[in-house]
Amino acid sequence: IAPPATAIGSLKAAAMDGSAEKEPSLASASILSSRRLDNLKSEMLELVNARKRAEADVQLLANRIAHLKSEEAKALKKVEETKLRTAEIKAAKERRKEQLEQKAKIREEQKRREERLREQSARERMKRRESLMAVKKEKHRARKVDVVQAQRAKEEHKLRAREVREEQEKANRRRALEARRARIEAQRRRLKAEAKQEEELTEKRVRQLEEEERARERAQTAIARMEEEERRLIERLR
Repeated sequence: IAPPATAIGSLKAAAMDGSAEKEPSLASASILSSRRLDNLKSEMLELVNARKRAEADVQLLANRIAHLKSEEAKALKKVEETKLRTAEIKAAKERRKEQLEQKAKIREEQKRREERLREQSARERMKRRESLMAVKKEKHRARKVDVVQAQRAKEEHKLRAREVREEQEKANRRRALEARRARIEAQRRRLKAEAKQEEELTEKRVRQLEEEERARERAQTAIARMEEEERRLIERLR
């Protein structure tokens, strides 16, 4: 650190006065020596104070740099935590997708099984109907026309009643199937909405992550600028 200009000027002036006087008296020389000593002490005090101020400034800057580094480490840690959370969300989404696909396969298999049962039931009804018709024909050959007609009317009435019941049962099963399909469709829409919501949440987290990354880059740029400014300040204080 350079000494104050006033003190350097005093020393130079004192030196010039000493060289200008050809034959100073003893009293004048003593006064001049006392003044020079006072000037040197004052200059030394000023230099010591300037050095202490410079050291204090250096310590202050060092503390600020350490604080900035600590903040940078916290920001980096937060970014890493955000990345980890994003990866966890993505993995959960994949697991959810696999679960939905497995449920869809189970529902499709259940649908095929029910279809096979319906076909089997239709074949059995057809066999019963054919068997009933055979019985009717046999009775027609064995009995008189009026008895056969009465019996046929009775059997037809029973058959009609049975068909009505079967049609009613079929209608009930159809309504139950439609209700089941409606529930499945509602569940599918709900699962689709949940999947969409999860996807939107993931996209939101990704945007937040990108914003955090930009904030970190801005912070790093500011830190670099401040470190450069502090370095220049330190260089000027040396």
